Amino acid sequence: MIAPDVAGPASPKFIRAAGGLVWRNRERRELAVIYRDRHQRDECCLPKGKLDVDEDWEQAAVREVLEETCCKAGILGFGGLLHYYVGVRPKVVVYFEMVALEELPFTPSAEVRDVRWLSLADAQRLLTHDGERDLLQRFRSAAE
Repeated sequence: MIAPDVAGPASPKFIRAAGGLVWRNRERRELAVIYRDRHQRDECCLPKGKLDVDEDWEQAAVREVLEETCCKAGILGFGGLLHYYVGVRPKVVVYFEMVALEELPFTPSAEVRDVRWLSLADAQRLLTHDGERDLLQRFRSAAE
């Protein structure tokens, strides 16, 4: 169970985010990754974002995947959990394993400049953040 949003005087409220390990099957199984420019550097990551008020983890994951990849996706199950600090605030990201149901035309935005569909091995190699690479390693290990 994930702890509720609780903040006390000595404990900053944590940041809640949700995202997706979004698969599609073409000639091979492919995973969606997004590219963005953050802090003046190129970043390759899994689609994710903060929960809106009164939004649950699953709703946020579906919405964020659509916003960042222009892909309507359905949830298959739990994909994993990452936690880290953003400054002094703890951040929890819940990932869901998802399947692409419909791909809409992608238009770059201020937040995401490109979306690419990659093999699991290529995605793991190109992801910027260690936590996301570790998350994919668990999927690679289970598939082998």
